[in-house]
Amino acid sequence: MKLKSIEVANFKAFGKGGQTIPIKPITLVFGKNSAGKSSLIHSLLWLNHATSQGETDVFYPVLSGKAVNLGGFDQCLNRKSGNQRLKLAITLEKDESEIESTSWQLSASTFRLVLSYARMQDGKAPVLESCVLCA
Repeated sequence: MKLKSIEVANFKAFGKGGQTIPIKPITLVFGKNSAGKSSLIHSLLWLNHATSQGETDVFYPVLSGKAVNLGGFDQCLNRKSGNQRLKLAITLEKDESEIESTSWQLSASTFRLVLSYARMQDGKAPVLESCVLCA
Protein backbone atom coordinates (compact mmCIF):
# COMPACT_ATOMS: atom_id res chain seq x y z
CA MET A 1 0.00 0.00 0.00
CA LYS A 2 1.18 3.50 -0.81
CA LEU A 3 0.20 6.59 1.13
CA LYS A 4 -1.61 8.87 -1.34
CA SER A 5 -2.81 11.75 0.84
CA ILE A 6 -3.30 13.07 4.34
CA GLU A 7 -6.22 15.27 5.34
CA VAL A 8 -6.09 17.41 8.46
CA ALA A 9 -9.06 19.41 9.78
CA ASN A 10 -9.42 21.59 12.88
CA PHE A 11 -5.85 20.92 13.99
CA LYS A 12 -3.81 24.03 14.90
CA ALA A 13 -3.35 26.02 11.63
CA PHE A 14 -5.84 23.84 9.72
CA GLY A 15 -9.41 25.12 10.02
CA LYS A 16 -12.73 23.33 10.13
CA GLY A 17 -12.79 22.79 6.35
CA GLY A 18 -9.48 20.99 6.47
CA GLN A 19 -6.68 20.61 4.00
CA THR A 20 -5.72 17.61 1.89
CA ILE A 21 -2.02 17.13 1.30
CA PRO A 22 -1.21 14.83 -1.64
CA ILE A 23 1.78 12.56 -1.09
CA LYS A 24 4.00 11.89 -4.10
CA PRO A 25 7.32 10.02 -4.40
CA ILE A 26 8.93 13.33 -3.42
CA THR A 27 6.76 15.64 -1.32
CA LEU A 28 8.01 19.08 -0.36
CA VAL A 29 6.39 21.03 2.46
CA PHE A 30 7.15 24.72 2.19
CA GLY A 31 5.42 28.03 2.74
CA LYS A 32 5.50 31.30 4.59
CA ASN A 33 5.39 31.58 8.37
CA SER A 34 2.11 30.36 9.92
CA ALA A 35 1.16 28.44 6.75
CA GLY A 36 0.82 25.13 8.62
CA LYS A 37 4.14 23.34 8.01
CA SER A 38 4.70 22.56 11.69
CA SER A 39 0.98 21.83 12.17
CA LEU A 40 1.20 19.10 9.53
CA ILE A 41 4.15 17.45 11.30
CA HIS A 42 2.47 17.90 14.70
CA SER A 43 -0.73 16.26 13.43
CA LEU A 44 1.26 13.21 12.32
CA LEU A 45 3.04 13.07 15.68
CA TRP A 46 -0.32 13.41 17.46
CA LEU A 47 -1.96 10.67 15.36
CA ASN A 48 0.98 8.29 15.84
CA HIS A 49 0.93 8.83 19.60
CA ALA A 50 -2.86 8.51 19.89
CA THR A 51 -2.99 5.27 17.91
CA SER A 52 0.16 3.62 19.30
CA GLN A 53 -0.15 4.71 22.95
CA GLY A 54 -3.93 5.01 23.28
CA GLU A 55 -3.48 8.49 24.79
CA THR A 56 -5.38 11.32 23.09
CA ASP A 57 -4.55 14.23 25.40
CA VAL A 58 -1.05 14.37 23.93
CA PHE A 59 1.60 16.62 25.39
CA TYR A 60 4.90 14.93 24.44
CA PRO A 61 4.47 12.57 21.46
CA VAL A 62 6.51 9.41 21.87
CA LEU A 63 8.31 9.92 18.53
CA SER A 64 9.56 13.37 19.53
CA GLY A 65 10.90 12.57 22.99
CA LYS A 66 10.73 15.91 24.77
CA ALA A 67 11.52 17.95 21.63
CA VAL A 68 7.84 18.75 20.86
CA ASN A 69 5.18 19.76 23.38
CA LEU A 70 1.73 19.73 21.75
CA GLY A 71 0.10 21.14 24.87
CA GLY A 72 -2.69 18.57 25.07
CA PHE A 73 -5.84 18.05 23.01
CA ASP A 74 -7.39 21.47 23.62
CA GLN A 75 -4.23 23.26 22.44
CA CYS A 76 -4.27 21.24 19.22
CA LEU A 77 -7.74 22.47 18.24
CA ASN A 78 -7.96 25.31 15.72
CA ARG A 79 -8.98 28.28 17.85
CA LYS A 80 -10.82 30.18 15.11
CA SER A 81 -13.21 27.41 14.06
CA GLY A 82 -14.96 26.91 17.40
CA ASN A 83 -15.20 23.20 16.54
CA GLN A 84 -14.21 20.76 19.29
CA ARG A 85 -13.31 17.84 17.01
CA LEU A 86 -10.06 16.86 15.30
CA LYS A 87 -10.41 15.10 11.97
CA LEU A 88 -7.54 13.20 10.40
CA ALA A 89 -7.81 11.09 7.26
CA ILE A 90 -5.37 9.04 5.25
CA THR A 91 -5.82 7.65 1.77
CA LEU A 92 -3.93 4.53 0.76
CA GLU A 93 -3.65 3.04 -2.70
CA LYS A 94 -2.92 -0.60 -3.46
CA ASP A 95 0.38 -1.13 -5.22
CA GLU A 96 0.13 -3.08 -8.47
CA SER A 97 2.54 -5.70 -7.14
CA GLU A 98 0.46 -6.46 -4.03
CA ILE A 99 -1.58 -9.63 -3.93
CA GLU A 100 -4.49 -9.52 -1.47
CA SER A 101 -6.16 -12.58 -0.01
CA THR A 102 -9.74 -11.39 0.58
CA SER A 103 -12.31 -10.53 -2.05
CA TRP A 104 -13.24 -7.05 -0.79
CA GLN A 105 -9.60 -6.04 -0.92
CA LEU A 106 -9.24 -7.44 -4.45
CA SER A 107 -12.02 -5.25 -5.80
CA ALA A 108 -10.84 -2.01 -4.18
CA SER A 109 -7.66 -0.22 -5.14
CA THR A 110 -8.01 2.81 -2.85
CA PHE A 111 -8.82 2.93 0.86
CA ARG A 112 -9.63 6.04 2.92
CA LEU A 113 -9.60 6.00 6.72
CA VAL A 114 -11.25 8.97 8.45
CA LEU A 115 -10.80 9.43 12.21
CA SER A 116 -12.62 12.01 14.32
CA TYR A 117 -11.63 12.70 17.93
CA ALA A 118 -13.57 14.79 20.47
CA ARG A 119 -13.67 15.53 24.19
CA MET A 120 -17.13 14.30 25.17
CA GLN A 121 -17.03 15.54 28.80
CA ASP A 122 -15.00 18.24 30.53
CA GLY A 123 -12.17 16.73 32.52
CA LYS A 124 -12.28 13.45 30.57
CA ALA A 125 -9.77 12.37 27.94
CA PRO A 126 -10.78 12.92 24.31
CA VAL A 127 -12.07 9.80 22.57
CA LEU A 128 -12.28 8.42 19.08
CA GLU A 129 -15.73 9.64 18.12
CA SER A 130 -15.94 8.03 14.71
CA CYS A 131 -13.87 5.86 12.43
CA VAL A 132 -14.91 5.40 8.81
CA LEU A 133 -13.19 3.14 6.30
CA CYS A 134 -14.12 3.64 2.66
CA ALA A 135 -12.94 1.31 -0.07
